Order: sequence, then C-alpha cells, then structure tokens
Amino acid sequence: RVMKLGKFMKNIDMDSINPAAFGLVSLLGKIVFTGHLLSCFWYFMTGDTVDLDDHETEWATEFGIKNSTLGEKYATSFYWTIATMMAVGYGDVYAMNSKERLYSIFAQLVGAVSFGAMIATVNILVASSDPRARAYKSKMSELKSYLKERNVPKALADNVKVAFKYYMAKKSVFTENDLVMDLPSSIRTELVKQAYEVDIEKIKYLKNEDDAYVTYIMLSLKPFNCSPFDVILEQNDIADEVVFLLRGTVQLLHRGKDVDDAAKVLVDDPEEIPEDNSTPCLVGIVTEGGFFGDLGLTQKTPRVATYEAQNICQMLSISRNDLEDANHMYALSGKNFNEEINIRYAAFSKAMASEMIISEENGGMCKSELFMDGTVVSAHSIKFTNSGLNLSMRSERRRADRNSPKNAYSSPDVASGGGVPTMPSGIKRMNSSELLSSRGGGRRASTPSINIDDLDTSNHSKESPNYKRKKSFKTRRNSIISPVDGEKLVEEKDETPMDLLRRGIIDPNMPIKVKWDMFVGVLIVFSVIVVPFRLGFDVPATPTSTAQDIVIDTIFWLDLVTTFRCAFEDVENDILVTVPKEIYANYFKTWFFIDFFSVFPIAEIVEYFMKKSSVSVVGVGNETAIDGAGGGDSGLESLALLKVVRLIRLLKLVRLLKLGSYLEKIEEEFNINPAAFELIKLLITVTFIAHMFGCFWFFTSVQTTDPADAWYADVDDTLDIQDKYIASLYWAFTTMTTVGYGDITANSVSEKWYAVVIMMLGATVFGYILANIATLMGQLNARDSRVNESITAVAEYLSEKNISVGLQKNIKTHIRFSLSCKSVFDEYSIMKKLPTTLARKLFYHNHRDTLKTICLFDHLKSTGVIMYVFNMLSPAQFADGHEIFKENSIPNDVFFVTNGRAEVVKSVRSADAPDGIEIIHCADVLPGQIVGYLGMLNNTVHRHSCFARGYVSVYYLHVHDLATIVYDHPFVSERLQEALGKCIHKQNEEFKKKTLEERNKKFAEIMFSESNLLGLEGGGRPIIKISDDELASIASGKLSPETILTPKLTRFSVQAPKSGKGGMIRPGGLRIHPTQEGGEKEEEEDEGGSNECVSPVMQEVQPDSDVSLVVSEPSSPMKLDTLLEGNELSSRSNWEEEGIGEG
Repeated sequence: RVMKLGKFMKNIDMDSINPAAFGLVSLLGKIVFTGHLLSCFWYFMTGDTVDLDDHETEWATEFGIKNSTLGEKYATSFYWTIATMMAVGYGDVYAMNSKERLYSIFAQLVGAVSFGAMIATVNILVASSDPRARAYKSKMSELKSYLKERNVPKALADNVKVAFKYYMAKKSVFTENDLVMDLPSSIRTELVKQAYEVDIEKIKYLKNEDDAYVTYIMLSLKPFNCSPFDVILEQNDIADEVVFLLRGTVQLLHRGKDVDDAAKVLVDDPEEIPEDNSTPCLVGIVTEGGFFGDLGLTQKTPRVATYEAQNICQMLSISRNDLEDANHMYALSGKNFNEEINIRYAAFSKAMASEMIISEENGGMCKSELFMDGTVVSAHSIKFTNSGLNLSMRSERRRADRNSPKNAYSSPDVASGGGVPTMPSGIKRMNSSELLSSRGGGRRASTPSINIDDLDTSNHSKESPNYKRKKSFKTRRNSIISPVDGEKLVEEKDETPMDLLRRGIIDPNMPIKVKWDMFVGVLIVFSVIVVPFRLGFDVPATPTSTAQDIVIDTIFWLDLVTTFRCAFEDVENDILVTVPKEIYANYFKTWFFIDFFSVFPIAEIVEYFMKKSSVSVVGVGNETAIDGAGGGDSGLESLALLKVVRLIRLLKLVRLLKLGSYLEKIEEEFNINPAAFELIKLLITVTFIAHMFGCFWFFTSVQTTDPADAWYADVDDTLDIQDKYIASLYWAFTTMTTVGYGDITANSVSEKWYAVVIMMLGATVFGYILANIATLMGQLNARDSRVNESITAVAEYLSEKNISVGLQKNIKTHIRFSLSCKSVFDEYSIMKKLPTTLARKLFYHNHRDTLKTICLFDHLKSTGVIMYVFNMLSPAQFADGHEIFKENSIPNDVFFVTNGRAEVVKSVRSADAPDGIEIIHCADVLPGQIVGYLGMLNNTVHRHSCFARGYVSVYYLHVHDLATIVYDHPFVSERLQEALGKCIHKQNEEFKKKTLEERNKKFAEIMFSESNLLGLEGGGRPIIKISDDELASIASGKLSPETILTPKLTRFSVQAPKSGKGGMIRPGGLRIHPTQEGGEKEEEEDEGGSNECVSPVMQEVQPDSDVSLVVSEPSSPMKLDTLLEGNELSSRSNWEEEGIGEG
C-alpha cells in the first residue's frame, strides 16, 4: 500500500515547491520508514523464532533491554538502526551472534545506499536551492576573484562591484539571452514586454517600432547610471554605442579651436583663454526618453561632442554591433532608424553652424541654437534654472579636475559653419575669469589623459565610494496631488548624507553606519552563543551576565529605533528612499518583527507573572525546592512550565537571520577572498550547529533523565560545567561527522531519541559540508585551478599528437603568458556589463604597465581608440631560440616587444660557411620596439628572420584584425597608420644613432691601436694623424675616442692599392657600394630600423677602384682630406687577417 503513495504525490502541484527540498524531505521519510522496518526486525531476531547455540546470546539480553518497556525496546532498536544506516556506529549496541551479524551486514548495505542517497540529495539541494541567489553569489564571487587577480585598488573595486550589482538588479543574474532566445517569437515578445514594460514606455523612439525589433533591442541593452558631471561619452572617441536616457538630463559639450577662437571674441581679455581646446560650449541637450551617441555611428567618424550627465542619470546602452544586427534582422525598423539618424545629424549640423553666445542666465558658452532630442531649439527658449539644465552647477569634482593632469587632444574640425563668430546682439562681454568660472572652475579636455604614470586608480580614502557619491534621494516632503489623475507626485532631489542627517535620516552607506552594523553583528554572534549555553546548562544569572544582557538588549533596542530612521535603497529605481512613512512600511515588511521579538523580554514577563501567582522557585545546587499554594505536584508542574517558558529566549536566535547582511559588509570592508570567506562562514555555521546540538544534548539529559543514569555520569560525574560543555560539543561533532567513537553514548530513552534526530540531521549537515567544500576548494585558488586545467588539456592534446618536447614547452609557455595577460576569468563579459568610463579605468589599471612598453600608444591620444586597438592585440611569449617569423615567409603580424630581446638576422650565401649560408646579425629588438612591419606595410615577404634570445614577450596585431579596424573605423586606421609611422621613424633614428656610436667605437679601437698609430706594416703612413696631446688625453681617459671621431666621420672614399692583385675586405656589417669619387648612392632600409646592417659578403676590390663605405648620413659636408693626412693604403694583400679591414 506504500506504493500507492506515489500516485498521491503525482497529484501535488510541484511547480511552487523546490524539487530538491521536496526530494530531501521525501528521502528522510523513506529513511525513517526503512529504519522503522529494520529496527522492528532487529528486535524480532531476539525472539524465539531465532535458534541460538548454547554458547551464543542475543543483543537484547546482553544490553539489558529484554525486560524493558516496549517503548525502550523500540527506541533502542531504532537507535541502533539509524546509527548503522547513518554510518555513525557508536558501538554501544551491536550484534552478538552470527545471525545478528548477517542481519547487521544487510542493514549496513541498506544504510550505505540511504546515506549515499542523502549526500547526493543534499548536493542537489545545495545546487538548486534559491537558484537566483546562487547565480548572484556565483557571479559576484567570480567578479571578486577577478578583481583580486588583477590587484584592483579597493576604491576602484568597490565602484566596479556597485555597477555590477546595479546591472544584475536591472537586468538579470541569469544569462538572459540563453533563456529567452530559444522561445517562440510571440512568447519571447510578450515576455520582454512584461519584463521591461516601464523602460519601453520611457524610450520614445521604441514606442512606434515593431515588437520583435523592440524585443531584440531590449535584450541587448546594458543598464547603468551616472552621477552629476560624470562624462558618459567622450569627444573624438569611437562612436560604438547608442545610449537611451531613462532618467535625468545630459548635455552635449563641444570643445575645439573654433570654441577657443569664439571665446577670445566674447571676452575682454582674450589672451587669458587657453590654447588647449578645453573651453566647453553647450551644443545640445538630451532629456528623458531621448537617446544619444548616434552622431558619428553610421558615418564611422569620431564623436563630435562630449556627453556629460547634468544630474543623476539612469541609462540603457546598446553596442554598435548589436544595433547593426538588429537593423539587419529587422530591415524596416533598421531603415527607420537610419532615416532618424540622418534627420538628427542634419539638425545637429544646423545647431553647430549657429553662432556662439554667452548665456546671460548662467554665464556659460553655448550655441544660439541647440540640438535637443533630434530637433533644433533656440537657446533663449530653454529655462536653465528649474529644469535641471543649469550650466552653472558646480561640484568638487569639477574643481578637482582643473588641477588634474590632462593631455588635450586636438579634434578634427566639425561641420560648424567655420570661422570666428561675431558678437551677437544683446550679449554682454565678459572677462576670461568669469567665463572660466562659469565652467565650474575647470578646464576639462575633450579626452582624458592617457599619461599612464598620471593615472590614479589607488584608494586614497577610507570612505565607501557609495558614501562619497551624490545620490538621488526620494522624498515626499512637498507631495502634491496631481489635478489630472489624482496621483500623488513625488519630489526627487539630489542630496548628500549630511543633508539627510539634517532631516534626521541616516544614509545606510555612511561609514559610521557600516561600522555600527558590524558592531551589532558581533553582538548577534555573542548572543547566539551565550543564549543556548545558558539554557542548555541551566547557568544561573550573575550580576555580570545580567549587566551584559541589559547592555546588549539596550543596543539592540537602539538599533531597532535607528532603523526606523534609516533610508533604504530602491534598487529598481536606483534611488535612496528617505520618506519616513515608506521607511516604516519597508521595515515592517522586512526585519521589524524579527528584531522586535528577539529583543522583547517575553520570557522575563511570563516568569514575573508566574511568580506573582504565588509560585516561587528557589534553586539549591542541582536540587530545586518548590513551595507554593498548589502543593508539591502543582509546584513541579509550575517548575516544568517555567523551564519551557525560558525556551522562549531562543527567539533571540532569529536575529541570526540578519547576520548575513552584516557579514557581507565585513567582507566588503576588509576585501577578503570570497572563497576563503565562504569557507570561514561554512566552518562557523557548522560549529554553531554543533554548539546548538551539544547544548540541547545536555539539556535533554538534565530534563528527562536521572543524573545517575545520564550520559555524563558514565563519563565522569564530577565534571564541572566547562568540561560538560566540551564533552557535549565533542559528542555533537562525532555524531555530525559520522565518526561515532562510542565513548559517549545515549543511556535513557529520551537521550536515544535525541541521538536519532541528531544523527539524521547530522548526516544532512555532513552532506551540506561536502557539497560546499567541493565547490569552495575550486574557488579558493580559482586562477591557478583554471590555468592548470587549460595547461592540462593542451598537454594531453600535444601528447596525443606526439609533438616534440621543445615545441610543447614553447606552447605551454605561451599559454601561461597569454592567460596572465588576458585573465583566466571572463574579462570581456565583466567589462561588457560596466559603464564605458568605469570599464576604461579598470582597463588602464589592468594594462598600465603593458601600455608603457608598446610604443604605438605613445602616439594615440584617445582612450577609446587605445582600448579598442589594445583589445585587437594578442599576447604571446617565445622561448629562447624560437623563431618569431621566418625570412621569405608571408607576413601576418606586426610584433610589439614588451619584454626580453629579439634578434633580427639575414641569411646570405658565403663560400666560407659550411653549408654555403651564413647568418648575419642585423639588429636587436628591445622592449618598446616593433618588428615584422616591413613585409606587411610593403606587401612583400619578410626579408629577414627574427628569433627570441631568452624569453621574449610580445603583443602582435594580426593582418585580419588590421582589416577589421580599417572596415569598422576608418578614422582609427588613419590614426593607427600615423602612430605606426611615428614609431617606425623614432625606432629608425634610435637604431642609426646606436649603430653609429657602436661602429665609431670599434673604428677608434682599431685605428688607435699602437701599430696603426705608428704606421702600417710595409712602411705605410698613419691613416689618422693625431697630436700627442690628444693621444695623452685619450690614454688618460679624459677624452674618449668617440668625442673626436663621431663628429668627423662621414661618407668617404678610400683608394685601393695601385699594385698587386688587390685584396678581399670584410666590411664588418657596412654596406659597400662601388661608386665614382664623390658619387652618391641611395640607401635601402632594413628590418629593425638600421640602414647600415646588410651585406656581409666578401667583396673583391680591384686595383685602381674606389670603394664607398656608407657609415651614416653626414651632419655636415666633410671631405676625407680634412681627416686623413693621406689616402693611400698599404699594399697588403690580406687585410682581413689582421682585422684592419674591419676599420
């Protein structure tokens, strides 16, 4: 008949029940039922149905159960069964004969299956309980691990976590597209319309578009918010996203030479106007429901204005790629969008062509016609004072920006009508200080500084970033009833925490409030430890403990009262609610009753009234004397009732539910490793559970068992309260962890039933521990775990393909380096969820050292361009001797060396070489230099080879990525080409200078040798004439040879011997050109930047021929006659043997 329960269970609606939780409850029921059957048959074997030999006995007789009551017999049998099934096995009850041992084996097998099923079910329960909370915790844990891996400063890390939480609150903790995109179109559309109904209503452009198009757009949007004066999008940056404004006001500020020129006309002292293109001019406004960032998007040009938040703004952004996909998939809506963009661009161009004026209302520069939500409006028609558009608003942020180092970027001219505007009628002149003051005292450039050394991402403040950030506080101090629909209107205002304190409202993110919460959390931990201990061991009150209770309760009461004046965050609308009535309502719906009943003295009140009813309880040692009107039995009943009443004090433990939020603040405050913190919390949780089990283990014995028969009497009846507590805690841990030593066991029926319950709960806790430990151990060192996982997979693949050991080593080296540069975590996904400005701060922190070593970024002045180009680069590392690229191969990459040394070589034919090929050193490529560019830029094969000398780290730009840049952002490719040209030119100059110095030094060593100074072998005259004073200065080290020769050494010719067969000279890396006297020959550039390092071939010099040694470009015309006394060389036939030919 038990099987019929299955049919009954099928009729239960399981949609609202957690399947894993229901499965655990169902499993516990099955285990209890199975244990019931096994325990009944276990005792059944002690009856007459089982024949025993004369020397055998049975367990019931052995352990004195045979003549006990039925209840004790069943309790003992069930106790043995559960101890066997849960793998505890205390050893206080066990089989005494062969038949019982066989039955025990069967029970152990059943128990092993049951215990394993319980562990598995708990694992599933842990994995599936509250999926949203687990997904949230998983994503936050990964984010924290990523921030820790990148060593992000606390201030920046806190801002990233705040933005990430906002994204998940507004979007979803789940991967939304994976869940939604597989649904039928009609269902998906209906789902999105319901989920984002409010946002869709706010976005004006989407109201008349196709539902499917709106659905795709909404699923691609990224929510974020900004504080007043935050820069949202930068002028001259890549136009790669469109932003929809849900709340607030955004102003368009244009900076450039045209604005500076206009400012000089409009002020009395034009010489005070800076020439750094930093003077802002208001050219447009975006209001709620509008969108921006589209100007330059379809034209693939840089942005022509900076978009700055004028107040608290909530926005949704969509990337250019997602928008193009949507316009391509839904062609009609895409056509409408492009038409809208063209209309908006025309309106913006008209506004830019209007004259510049100075507003009389706020003193800021602006266009006489402004671009506003796709239309052109007169600047005089806009009221700046009451609409949140006041250009004269100030902030400490602006004043700080004035003193911060910035690198201004000269933006290309926009379609603005050109020329310097004339003074408009009705506009007063101002001096430059007034104009600068109208901009908040700051001169912010159109792009942020890209000086990596000046970039500050450190934490210079102990305050929380939430506390410093101006937030929008929702108030109803001036609530009015709308005359239209009777709705109550809400005033939203930007306030600081100090503004709130003046109104008697507490900001929950104030540092002192955070510290208070942490202090309250410590008191909660103290309470949940002390209360069970005092109840379980009946600890009498002392003056000290009474004072502690009074102080703690007073603090809890104070916390309860202050919570009524503590604002709370409305995550949905991203505002801090400060309306007292709403605070009260929110508190009553959340934590009030838990806080109230945990601190209200219910037990004390009941005790007081019980004593009032003439029942007095006087404790004398372990004995209690009862003296009451009701007689002895009545006194005992009152005593039992009083002990039950005292259990009401356990209500204080419900405050433990609030501990989670306090612990989260502790984790954030001290920046603890999330996995380590979770492990600590797990151990504390298990310890607290064991503490509870141990306290009530003793409580059960004291309340139900005679002291002589209690478990502690078997241990030592002289134990003090401290030793009893340790023994109880010891028993709880041995039971929970299924160790079950058996030195402390249950004696009475009540103890056995309590042990049965704890064994089953303990098995559940044990499964919970295993489930969490398995997850946490992988997160404790997540980075190393993921790196090792990747390396192991690659190693197995290489082994499968029988790859050589050397190549395997190189591949593993590259993978480790690549993972260290790009992060083992999903960095792209994290960056994609952050606001653009915050993502760039994080980007600069992560790669600031690398950016310094890539010369390309020294010549790019836009943060957006730098980030875009850097993301196109790929890291690589080569081991010593590994070939970076090969001569005569097709070029695919340009390499930027960031660490180590690479050598550029060229192979030439040589009769002296063993294999007929000689490898000649051409150049060394060091950190900060480029290699591999000649073939790609000239569309030819590599003319050289490049090898790593030691470990070499590089970032390389692939030809396909270069083509993507050219197609997606033509202006970026132009800037990139210009930057590459500057890098190559600078590198060539450095190579020329270095090569010239090295060769001059070598030339001086040869020519200043004693034999050469005295004269050449065979009677030749000295090649260089030098005075004795100069020689003495060189010998003493006062004057270096380079000092004499470097300014003199130029292009010159030497005449070969007039007699003999001529000779062979090795030019030592210098290019040799047969030439006429005084003739010139154009030099050819080589890889690495050096144009001297080429032909190493032995050149035959015929008699009476001239040889031109190309050394460097002359700094001034200079003939050989001015350096040499004579130009006739000796008639030696084998110059290279003595090394003279090298000179």
